[in-house]
Amino acid sequence: MIMYYYVMSLLLGIATLSHAKQCNNTIKTTNCKTFGTRCECSDLDCFPNRNPCDPSTTDMVFLGSLFDTIQKDTFADYGDITFLGISGSVGGIERESFKGLSNLLMLRINAFSISASKRSWSTDVDKYIAHLTGLIGLRAIEGGALSNPSMTSLDLSFNQIKNMNEDIFNGLDNMKEIGLAGNAIEKLDERIFKRVPLLEKLYLTNNVISHMVFMTNTSDGALKHLKFLDLFGNELTTFPSLILETASTNFNIDIRENPLICDCNMVDLLQRLGSEQQIIGLDPACHNPVEKCSPPKIASTSQEFQVPQGESFLLQLEIQGSPHPFVSIMGPDGELRVGTYNINTNEVLVVIYIEHESDFGVYTCTAKNSHGSTTFNISVKAVIHDRNTTTAENKKPHSTNGTVKHTLSILLIIAISLLRYISV
Repeated sequence: MIMYYYVMSLLLGIATLSHAKQCNNTIKTTNCKTFGTRCECSDLDCFPNRNPCDPSTTDMVFLGSLFDTIQKDTFADYGDITFLGISGSVGGIERESFKGLSNLLMLRINAFSISASKRSWSTDVDKYIAHLTGLIGLRAIEGGALSNPSMTSLDLSFNQIKNMNEDIFNGLDNMKEIGLAGNAIEKLDERIFKRVPLLEKLYLTNNVISHMVFMTNTSDGALKHLKFLDLFGNELTTFPSLILETASTNFNIDIRENPLICDCNMVDLLQRLGSEQQIIGLDPACHNPVEKCSPPKIASTSQEFQVPQGESFLLQLEIQGSPHPFVSIMGPDGELRVGTYNINTNEVLVVIYIEHESDFGVYTCTAKNSHGSTTFNISVKAVIHDRNTTTAENKKPHSTNGTVKHTLSILLIIAISLLRYISV
Protein backbone atom coordinates (compact mmCIF):
# COMPACT_ATOMS: atom_id res chain seq x y z
CA MET A 1 0.00 0.00 0.00
CA ILE A 2 2.80 2.42 0.90
CA MET A 3 4.58 1.58 -2.36
CA TYR A 4 1.39 2.39 -4.23
CA TYR A 5 1.17 5.80 -2.56
CA TYR A 6 4.86 6.40 -3.26
CA VAL A 7 4.46 5.68 -6.99
CA MET A 8 1.35 7.84 -7.12
CA SER A 9 3.20 10.68 -5.42
CA LEU A 10 6.05 10.50 -7.95
CA LEU A 11 3.64 10.60 -10.87
CA LEU A 12 1.82 13.55 -9.40
CA GLY A 13 5.12 15.24 -8.61
CA ILE A 14 6.00 15.15 -12.32
CA ALA A 15 2.72 16.90 -13.02
CA THR A 16 3.69 19.89 -10.86
CA LEU A 17 6.33 21.46 -13.08
CA SER A 18 4.50 24.56 -14.28
CA HIS A 19 2.78 27.50 -12.66
CA ALA A 20 -0.94 27.75 -13.21
CA LYS A 21 -2.68 30.82 -14.45
CA GLN A 22 -6.13 31.47 -15.79
CA CYS A 23 -6.54 29.98 -19.27
CA ASN A 24 -7.55 32.09 -22.22
CA ASN A 25 -8.26 29.12 -24.47
CA THR A 26 -10.06 25.83 -24.06
CA ILE A 27 -7.88 23.13 -22.51
CA LYS A 28 -7.57 19.58 -23.73
CA THR A 29 -10.46 17.53 -22.47
CA THR A 30 -8.08 14.60 -21.95
CA ASN A 31 -6.76 16.39 -18.87
CA CYS A 32 -10.13 16.10 -17.17
CA LYS A 33 -12.17 13.02 -16.43
CA THR A 34 -15.77 12.94 -15.33
CA PHE A 35 -17.16 10.40 -12.89
CA GLY A 36 -20.86 11.02 -12.60
CA THR A 37 -21.23 14.43 -10.99
CA ARG A 38 -17.52 14.60 -10.11
CA CYS A 39 -14.77 15.89 -12.40
CA GLU A 40 -11.01 15.57 -11.80
CA CYS A 41 -8.40 17.57 -13.72
CA SER A 42 -4.62 17.11 -13.53
CA ASP A 43 -1.44 18.05 -15.38
CA LEU A 44 -2.77 21.51 -16.23
CA ASP A 45 -0.65 24.58 -16.85
CA CYS A 46 -3.51 26.96 -16.07
CA PHE A 47 -6.95 27.19 -14.53
CA PRO A 48 -9.67 26.79 -17.17
CA ASN A 49 -11.70 30.00 -17.30
CA ARG A 50 -14.83 27.89 -17.75
CA ASN A 51 -15.89 24.56 -16.33
CA PRO A 52 -14.15 22.03 -18.63
CA CYS A 53 -16.44 19.22 -17.58
CA ASP A 54 -20.04 18.20 -18.05
CA PRO A 55 -22.52 20.95 -17.02
CA SER A 56 -24.02 18.54 -14.49
CA THR A 57 -20.73 18.47 -12.55
CA THR A 58 -21.07 19.43 -8.89
CA ASP A 59 -17.68 18.24 -7.54
CA MET A 60 -14.63 19.91 -9.17
CA VAL A 61 -11.12 18.73 -8.27
CA PHE A 62 -7.68 19.98 -9.44
CA LEU A 63 -4.88 17.56 -8.55
CA GLY A 64 -1.10 17.93 -8.27
CA SER A 65 -0.18 21.29 -9.77
CA LEU A 66 1.90 24.31 -8.81
CA PHE A 67 -0.54 27.20 -8.67
CA ASP A 68 1.23 30.55 -8.67
CA THR A 69 -1.83 32.55 -7.63
CA ILE A 70 -5.53 31.85 -7.61
CA GLN A 71 -6.81 34.99 -9.29
CA LYS A 72 -9.90 37.05 -8.62
CA ASP A 73 -13.08 35.52 -10.08
CA THR A 74 -11.18 32.49 -11.39
CA PHE A 75 -14.26 30.33 -10.93
CA ALA A 76 -16.87 32.90 -11.96
CA ASP A 77 -18.23 30.62 -14.72
CA TYR A 78 -18.28 27.32 -12.86
CA GLY A 79 -22.03 27.17 -12.47
CA ASP A 80 -23.44 24.82 -9.85
CA ILE A 81 -20.20 23.56 -8.25
CA THR A 82 -20.84 22.61 -4.60
CA PHE A 83 -17.43 21.04 -3.83
CA LEU A 84 -14.05 22.42 -4.94
CA GLY A 85 -10.76 20.66 -4.19
CA ILE A 86 -7.35 22.17 -5.05
CA SER A 87 -4.27 20.09 -4.23
CA GLY A 88 -0.69 21.13 -4.86
CA SER A 89 1.34 24.18 -3.96
CA VAL A 90 -0.54 27.46 -3.94
CA GLY A 91 1.46 30.69 -3.96
CA GLY A 92 -1.42 32.93 -2.95
CA ILE A 93 -5.12 33.66 -3.22
CA GLU A 94 -6.52 36.97 -4.39
CA ARG A 95 -9.61 38.42 -2.77
CA GLU A 96 -12.94 37.28 -4.21
CA SER A 97 -11.33 34.32 -5.99
CA PHE A 98 -14.31 32.12 -5.11
CA LYS A 99 -17.01 34.76 -5.36
CA GLY A 100 -18.54 33.26 -8.50
CA LEU A 101 -19.26 29.92 -6.81
CA SER A 102 -22.65 30.91 -5.46
CA ASN A 103 -23.59 27.31 -4.61
CA LEU A 104 -20.26 26.26 -3.06
CA LEU A 105 -20.66 24.31 0.17
CA MET A 106 -17.16 22.89 0.75
CA LEU A 107 -13.70 24.13 -0.22
CA ARG A 108 -10.53 22.04 0.24
CA ILE A 109 -7.05 23.48 -0.39
CA ASN A 110 -3.99 21.51 0.70
CA ALA A 111 -0.66 20.09 -0.43
CA PHE A 112 -2.04 16.78 -1.61
CA SER A 113 -5.17 14.82 -0.84
CA ILE A 114 -6.08 11.35 -2.08
CA SER A 115 -9.53 12.12 -0.70
CA ALA A 116 -9.78 15.34 -2.66
CA SER A 117 -12.74 14.05 -4.61
CA LYS A 118 -14.60 13.02 -1.48
CA ARG A 119 -16.45 15.10 1.05
CA SER A 120 -14.57 13.48 3.94
CA TRP A 121 -11.79 15.30 5.79
CA SER A 122 -8.13 14.94 4.87
CA THR A 123 -6.17 12.17 6.58
CA ASP A 124 -2.65 11.45 7.79
CA VAL A 125 -2.06 9.51 4.57
CA ASP A 126 -2.50 12.80 2.70
CA LYS A 127 0.16 14.37 4.89
CA TYR A 128 2.52 11.47 4.22
CA ILE A 129 2.13 11.76 0.44
CA ALA A 130 2.45 15.54 0.57
CA HIS A 131 5.80 15.03 2.32
CA LEU A 132 6.96 12.60 -0.38
CA THR A 133 6.01 14.91 -3.24
CA GLY A 134 7.56 17.97 -1.62
CA LEU A 135 4.37 19.96 -2.10
CA ILE A 136 3.75 22.59 0.56
CA GLY A 137 0.23 23.82 -0.10
CA LEU A 138 -0.57 27.20 1.37
CA ARG A 139 1.83 29.22 3.51
CA ALA A 140 -0.44 32.13 4.38
CA ILE A 141 -3.90 33.50 3.63
CA GLU A 142 -4.97 37.13 3.49
CA GLY A 143 -8.15 38.23 5.19
CA GLY A 144 -11.13 37.93 2.87
CA ALA A 145 -9.36 35.69 0.34
CA LEU A 146 -11.68 32.79 1.15
CA SER A 147 -14.85 34.87 1.27
CA ASN A 148 -17.96 33.02 0.14
CA PRO A 149 -21.27 33.38 2.02
CA SER A 150 -22.67 30.04 0.84
CA MET A 151 -19.76 27.92 2.14
CA THR A 152 -20.36 25.77 5.24
CA SER A 153 -17.20 23.59 5.26
CA LEU A 154 -13.55 24.57 4.81
CA ASP A 155 -10.62 22.13 4.84
CA LEU A 156 -7.15 23.72 4.95
CA SER A 157 -5.44 20.72 6.51
CA PHE A 158 -1.81 19.80 5.76
CA ASN A 159 -0.54 23.13 4.51
CA GLN A 160 2.21 25.35 5.97
CA ILE A 161 -0.03 27.90 7.70
CA LYS A 162 1.57 29.46 10.78
CA ASN A 163 -0.51 32.49 11.68
CA MET A 164 -4.27 32.85 11.99
CA ASN A 165 -5.11 36.54 12.09
CA GLU A 166 -8.51 37.93 12.94
CA ASP A 167 -9.57 38.55 9.31
CA ILE A 168 -8.72 35.15 7.84
CA PHE A 169 -12.35 34.02 7.96
CA ASN A 170 -13.94 37.24 6.73
CA GLY A 171 -17.00 36.64 4.59
CA LEU A 172 -17.72 33.15 5.94
CA ASP A 173 -20.84 33.99 7.92
CA ASN A 174 -22.43 30.55 7.43
CA MET A 175 -19.33 28.45 8.11
CA LYS A 176 -20.04 25.44 10.34
CA GLU A 177 -16.85 23.34 10.24
CA ILE A 178 -13.20 24.17 9.63
CA GLY A 179 -10.25 21.75 9.28
CA LEU A 180 -6.74 23.07 10.04
CA ALA A 181 -5.00 19.84 11.01
CA GLY A 182 -1.32 19.30 10.27
CA ASN A 183 -0.26 22.92 9.82
CA ALA A 184 2.27 24.91 11.86
CA ILE A 185 -0.15 27.11 13.82
CA GLU A 186 1.38 28.41 17.05
CA LYS A 187 -1.56 30.33 18.46
CA LEU A 188 -5.04 31.50 17.59
CA ASP A 189 -6.04 35.12 17.50
CA GLU A 190 -8.90 35.36 19.99
CA ARG A 191 -10.94 37.41 17.52
CA ILE A 192 -11.26 34.88 14.70
CA PHE A 193 -14.39 33.35 16.22
CA LYS A 194 -16.20 36.64 15.68
CA ARG A 195 -15.99 36.01 11.93
CA VAL A 196 -17.63 32.56 12.06
CA PRO A 197 -20.49 32.93 14.55
CA LEU A 198 -22.18 29.67 13.47
CA LEU A 199 -19.05 27.50 13.76
CA GLU A 200 -19.80 24.04 15.19
CA LYS A 201 -16.62 22.02 14.57
CA LEU A 202 -12.96 23.10 14.58
CA TYR A 203 -10.16 20.62 13.83
CA LEU A 204 -6.69 21.73 14.98
CA THR A 205 -5.01 18.33 15.26
CA ASN A 206 -1.19 18.18 15.12
CA ASN A 207 -0.27 21.86 15.21
CA VAL A 208 2.04 23.60 17.72
CA ILE A 209 -0.53 25.59 19.71
CA SER A 210 0.80 26.38 23.17
CA HIS A 211 -2.18 28.14 24.74
CA MET A 212 -5.87 28.88 24.19
CA VAL A 213 -6.87 31.92 26.18
CA PHE A 214 -9.83 33.95 25.00
CA MET A 215 -10.54 37.51 25.96
CA THR A 216 -13.87 39.13 25.26
CA ASN A 217 -15.11 36.71 22.63
CA THR A 218 -16.33 34.03 25.02
CA SER A 219 -18.27 36.50 27.17
CA ASP A 220 -19.79 37.84 23.96
CA GLY A 221 -21.12 34.42 22.98
CA ALA A 222 -18.85 33.82 19.99
CA LEU A 223 -18.42 30.15 20.91
CA LYS A 224 -22.02 29.40 21.77
CA HIS A 225 -22.51 27.17 18.69
CA LEU A 226 -19.17 25.32 18.91
CA LYS A 227 -19.81 21.64 19.61
CA PHE A 228 -16.44 20.03 18.93
CA LEU A 229 -12.88 21.34 19.29
CA ASP A 230 -10.06 18.97 18.30
CA LEU A 231 -6.68 19.94 19.83
CA PHE A 232 -5.10 16.48 19.71
CA GLY A 233 -1.29 16.55 19.45
CA ASN A 234 -0.45 20.18 20.22
CA GLU A 235 1.76 21.79 22.90
CA LEU A 236 -0.84 22.85 25.44
CA THR A 237 0.25 22.87 29.05
CA THR A 238 -3.01 24.37 30.28
CA PHE A 239 -6.52 25.06 29.05
CA PRO A 240 -8.86 27.91 30.14
CA SER A 241 -11.62 26.49 32.29
CA LEU A 242 -14.10 29.35 31.93
CA ILE A 243 -14.55 28.44 28.27
CA LEU A 244 -17.18 25.98 29.48
CA GLU A 245 -19.37 28.80 30.78
CA THR A 246 -20.14 30.21 27.36
CA ALA A 247 -19.75 27.08 25.23
CA SER A 248 -22.75 25.00 24.22
CA THR A 249 -24.15 22.47 26.69
CA ASN A 250 -22.95 19.58 24.48
CA PHE A 251 -19.45 21.00 23.91
CA ASN A 252 -16.77 18.30 23.38
CA ILE A 253 -12.97 18.84 23.38
CA ASP A 254 -10.13 16.48 22.53
CA ILE A 255 -6.88 17.56 24.23
CA ARG A 256 -5.04 14.22 24.17
CA GLU A 257 -1.30 14.12 23.40
CA ASN A 258 -0.63 17.53 24.97
CA PRO A 259 1.91 18.16 27.79
CA LEU A 260 -0.81 19.24 30.22
CA ILE A 261 0.08 19.92 33.83
CA CYS A 262 -2.13 19.55 36.88
CA ASP A 263 -2.88 23.22 37.45
CA CYS A 264 -5.87 25.24 38.63
CA ASN A 265 -7.35 25.19 35.12
CA MET A 266 -7.44 21.41 35.01
CA VAL A 267 -8.97 21.14 38.48
CA ASP A 268 -11.55 23.71 37.50
CA LEU A 269 -12.33 21.93 34.24
CA LEU A 270 -13.03 18.71 36.10
CA GLN A 271 -15.37 20.54 38.46
CA ARG A 272 -17.17 22.55 35.77
CA LEU A 273 -17.92 19.80 33.27
CA GLY A 274 -21.62 19.65 32.51
CA SER A 275 -23.49 16.41 32.23
CA GLU A 276 -23.41 16.53 28.39
CA GLN A 277 -19.96 18.13 28.01
CA GLN A 278 -16.90 15.96 27.50
CA ILE A 279 -13.16 16.67 27.54
CA ILE A 280 -11.00 13.80 26.30
CA GLY A 281 -7.49 13.86 27.74
CA LEU A 282 -8.11 15.30 31.22
CA ASP A 283 -6.44 13.61 34.15
CA PRO A 284 -9.25 12.68 36.57
CA ALA A 285 -6.66 12.20 39.32
CA CYS A 286 -5.74 15.90 39.24
CA HIS A 287 -6.92 17.32 42.57
CA ASN A 288 -3.85 19.05 43.99
CA PRO A 289 -2.59 21.65 41.49
CA VAL A 290 1.09 22.53 41.34
CA GLU A 291 0.23 26.19 41.92
CA LYS A 292 -1.84 28.12 44.42
CA CYS A 293 -5.22 29.15 43.03
CA SER A 294 -6.08 32.82 43.47
CA PRO A 295 -8.66 35.46 42.43
CA PRO A 296 -7.83 37.93 39.64
CA LYS A 297 -5.86 41.15 40.02
CA ILE A 298 -5.47 43.94 37.44
CA ALA A 299 -2.65 46.49 37.35
CA SER A 300 -1.81 49.28 34.92
CA THR A 301 0.93 51.88 34.68
CA SER A 302 -1.70 54.60 34.48
CA GLN A 303 -5.38 55.09 35.26
CA GLU A 304 -5.75 58.25 33.16
CA PHE A 305 -4.86 59.02 29.55
CA GLN A 306 -5.09 62.23 27.57
CA VAL A 307 -5.51 61.57 23.86
CA PRO A 308 -6.28 63.90 20.93
CA GLN A 309 -9.40 62.97 19.02
CA GLY A 310 -8.57 61.05 15.86
CA GLU A 311 -5.61 59.22 17.42
CA SER A 312 -5.15 56.04 19.42
CA PHE A 313 -3.26 54.76 22.43
CA LEU A 314 -2.08 51.41 23.71
CA LEU A 315 -3.76 50.14 26.86
CA GLN A 316 -1.47 47.72 28.69
CA LEU A 317 -2.73 45.70 31.65
CA GLU A 318 -1.02 43.17 33.88
CA ILE A 319 -3.33 40.32 34.85
CA GLN A 320 -2.73 38.01 37.78
CA GLY A 321 -4.81 35.09 38.98
CA SER A 322 -5.07 31.34 38.72
CA PRO A 323 -6.81 29.86 36.79
CA HIS A 324 -6.04 32.38 34.03
CA PRO A 325 -8.81 34.97 34.26
CA PHE A 326 -11.05 35.95 31.38
CA VAL A 327 -10.70 39.65 30.61
CA SER A 328 -13.21 42.00 29.05
CA ILE A 329 -12.85 45.72 28.40
CA MET A 330 -16.01 47.81 28.09
CA GLY A 331 -15.84 51.26 26.54
CA PRO A 332 -17.87 54.29 27.63
CA ASP A 333 -20.16 53.64 24.65
CA GLY A 334 -21.08 50.21 26.02
CA GLU A 335 -19.12 48.35 23.33
CA LEU A 336 -16.49 45.68 24.06
CA ARG A 337 -12.92 46.37 22.99
CA VAL A 338 -10.80 43.42 21.86
CA GLY A 339 -7.06 42.94 22.28
CA THR A 340 -4.55 40.16 22.87
CA TYR A 341 -3.86 38.20 26.04
CA ASN A 342 -0.36 36.78 26.49
CA ILE A 343 -0.49 34.26 29.31
CA ASN A 344 3.29 33.86 29.26
CA THR A 345 3.78 37.50 30.32
CA ASN A 346 0.35 37.97 31.96
CA GLU A 347 -0.22 41.00 29.74
CA VAL A 348 -3.34 42.22 27.98
CA LEU A 349 -2.71 44.70 25.16
CA VAL A 350 -5.54 46.68 23.58
CA VAL A 351 -5.32 49.48 21.03
CA ILE A 352 -8.01 52.06 21.81
CA TYR A 353 -9.06 54.24 18.88
CA ILE A 354 -10.44 57.68 19.76
CA GLU A 355 -12.54 58.49 16.71
CA HIS A 356 -15.69 60.01 18.21
CA GLU A 357 -16.70 62.01 21.26
CA SER A 358 -18.30 58.84 22.65
CA ASP A 359 -14.84 57.23 22.83
CA PHE A 360 -13.84 59.58 25.65
CA GLY A 361 -14.79 58.56 29.16
CA VAL A 362 -14.27 55.62 31.52
CA TYR A 363 -13.13 52.21 30.26
CA THR A 364 -13.99 49.35 32.63
CA CYS A 365 -11.69 46.32 32.63
CA THR A 366 -13.10 43.17 34.20
CA ALA A 367 -11.19 39.98 35.02
CA LYS A 368 -12.82 36.88 36.46
CA ASN A 369 -12.04 33.28 37.21
CA SER A 370 -13.57 30.60 39.41
CA HIS A 371 -12.14 32.25 42.55
CA GLY A 372 -13.53 35.72 42.06
CA SER A 373 -13.66 38.81 39.85
CA THR A 374 -12.34 42.36 39.90
CA THR A 375 -12.69 45.57 37.88
CA PHE A 376 -10.29 48.37 37.01
CA ASN A 377 -11.36 51.76 35.62
CA ILE A 378 -9.31 53.85 33.22
CA SER A 379 -10.25 57.41 32.33
CA VAL A 380 -9.62 58.75 28.83
CA LYS A 381 -9.81 62.52 28.37
CA ALA A 382 -9.46 64.76 25.35
CA VAL A 383 -6.35 66.86 24.74
CA ILE A 384 -7.21 70.52 24.17
CA HIS A 385 -4.62 72.13 21.90
CA ASP A 386 -3.47 75.66 22.87
CA ARG A 387 -2.72 77.47 19.61
CA ASN A 388 -0.40 79.97 21.30
CA THR A 389 1.53 77.18 22.98
CA THR A 390 1.76 75.19 19.78
CA THR A 391 3.04 78.22 17.88
CA ALA A 392 5.64 78.90 20.54
CA GLU A 393 6.80 75.31 20.44
CA ASN A 394 7.07 75.42 16.67
CA LYS A 395 9.39 78.41 16.98
CA LYS A 396 11.77 76.66 19.33
CA PRO A 397 14.20 75.56 16.61
CA HIS A 398 14.68 79.28 15.77
CA SER A 399 15.35 80.37 19.35
CA THR A 400 18.25 82.61 20.46
CA ASN A 401 20.21 79.61 21.74
CA GLY A 402 19.93 77.95 18.36
CA THR A 403 21.12 81.12 16.57
CA VAL A 404 24.12 81.47 18.92
CA LYS A 405 25.10 77.83 18.35
CA HIS A 406 24.82 78.30 14.58
CA THR A 407 26.99 81.48 14.70
CA LEU A 408 29.63 79.77 16.83
CA SER A 409 29.79 76.88 14.36
CA ILE A 410 30.44 79.28 11.47
CA LEU A 411 33.15 81.11 13.43
CA LEU A 412 34.81 77.81 14.32
CA ILE A 413 34.93 76.78 10.65
CA ILE A 414 36.45 80.18 9.70
CA ALA A 415 39.05 79.87 12.49
CA ILE A 416 40.10 76.40 11.32
CA SER A 417 40.40 77.66 7.74
CA LEU A 418 42.63 80.59 8.87
CA LEU A 419 44.90 78.28 10.86
CA ARG A 420 45.33 76.02 7.83
CA TYR A 421 46.13 79.13 5.68
CA ILE A 422 48.71 80.41 8.19
CA SER A 423 50.38 76.99 8.50
CA VAL A 424 50.73 76.84 4.72
